[in-house]
Amino acid sequence: MAVNIAFTSAVNKPGQDVILTAEDVWKGIVMTVRRPQDFVDYISKVDILEDTGLTMRRILHFVPGASHKAPGDKLDQNVTFIPNYKVEFIAAATGKAIMSVSKEADTEGDGEGAVYLTQAFEVAYPPGVEPGSKKAREMDNHFAKVARSNINSNIQSFRDTKAKAQAIQAC
Repeated sequence: MAVNIAFTSAVNKPGQDVILTAEDVWKGIVMTVRRPQDFVDYISKVDILEDTGLTMRRILHFVPGASHKAPGDKLDQNVTFIPNYKVEFIAAATGKAIMSVSKEADTEGDGEGAVYLTQAFEVAYPPGVEPGSKKAREMDNHFAKVARSNINSNIQSFRDTKAKAQAIQAC
């Protein structure tokens, strides 16, 4: 059995000055895959062992004290890009994570539907952890918090990056 958790958020909310398109979000996702340590506080660095443009093999290095990792822990991942849609991260030892961007149909006729960002985890419970047990609930809650935090901080980082680019262009 496994943790199966997803969190989705609308990228643009009423009153925001900087509006992100699906293309902006996709570019941001690619940045987070290549340099995750710039976007989350629990990764210290990444070693990219192979990169074809559509697939990548990388090793994530976790910071000491990262919530669910021992100091010095590493995670070997195979990454697959499906451009303008999603990225799948597969680690043989733990399972799969997916980050995807989606766009609603243009129902208003203005050329841009609503944009959403989702992170999902499919992570096997360790041996001895039974679905519904206290340990399983703790793992579910942990990954739900990670997904929510990652999505919210990524959207803000993408927005900050776009705002900086717009400020530079205005000069």
